[in-house]
Amino acid sequence: MSASTAAINLRHTRLGGLQSLRAIAALAVCVQHAIYYACVALGLDYMHYLRIGMGGVGVNLFFVISGFVMAGCLYQGRRFLWNRIERIYPGYWLAVAASALLLMAPEHGWKLDLPSLLLMPASLNNTYHIPYWTLAYEMGFYVLVAALIASRCTHQAMSRLCVVWLLAIAVVSRYTEIPIAEPGFWLWLAPHNVFFITGFLLGLHYQHLERLPSWPLGLLAVICCTFGEVLYPISRAAAFMLYGPGLACVLILGVRHLRVAWLERIGDASYGMYLLHAPVMVLSIPVLQGLLPNVSFYPLMLTCLLIAVLASTLFGLVEFRMHRRIKSLTRARRPVQAGSELPR
Repeated sequence: MSASTAAINLRHTRLGGLQSLRAIAALAVCVQHAIYYACVALGLDYMHYLRIGMGGVGVNLFFVISGFVMAGCLYQGRRFLWNRIERIYPGYWLAVAASALLLMAPEHGWKLDLPSLLLMPASLNNTYHIPYWTLAYEMGFYVLVAALIASRCTHQAMSRLCVVWLLAIAVVSRYTEIPIAEPGFWLWLAPHNVFFITGFLLGLHYQHLERLPSWPLGLLAVICCTFGEVLYPISRAAAFMLYGPGLACVLILGVRHLRVAWLERIGDASYGMYLLHAPVMVLSIPVLQGLLPNVSFYPLMLTCLLIAVLASTLFGLVEFRMHRRIKSLTRARRPVQAGSELPR
């Protein structure tokens, strides 16, 4: 391994703080959607109750974590892309099936389409009420990382390509506004890729960066995220260029200090929680309004949030067990191939 690069390797490592951060990110998304759906049901302006975009922060943190983890999975070599498909699609398809069961009533207008099932960059199918648009970004990023692995890029070359990618995003953002949830084939140049790239660079150089003391990291996180918030109305790409390093600092601090057992357990369920919490909310809110016709915003929002978090966490734990079972079966049938390691 080059002296200029010291990448994290997650082959035998479980970072508990990382799971805790996943839990916080998933809960932030749940809170935002509970506020949104409760406001829609009561005819209220949700921006009055949602001054901080907690869901956006949660998604961005998920993307930074994903980029970081992918840098730690480069050792998987030619197995990398299959491992990511194995992780993303079965749980997602299970959530789509669950949403069909929850939202089968005609008033929900649930419908199935192939592009959404394959996570292709196409029009968003809102009838699922699953925020699967983020998974299209995930798969796009995984495809590019798999290409880097196949081309046998060194870690130094990967770092340089990441910088070029950031520059390309900055340039494109000056000429076109790419829709967040429906980027189409602009997917790889959309500003949200900044978070994957930042996390990936952090993972590639983690063993150097983790030595930085905590208080400067905390201060840098506050400064970057604050100025990112100021820049957001002017330029999403510019804002994300600051948010990304800020959240990377949060990730280092979380891995270092945020090892909470119950949060780690929720972190294990975070993928399933993220997928299914919104369909549960869509179903539960009219039921709650039927039982409590004069319910006000906060009781409705908090009750809906509690039901959704409990139900989707249970689903997430089932999904997590299912993934581990699938992984054990495929590993047992597929011998490790020689020469699949990546040059450092």
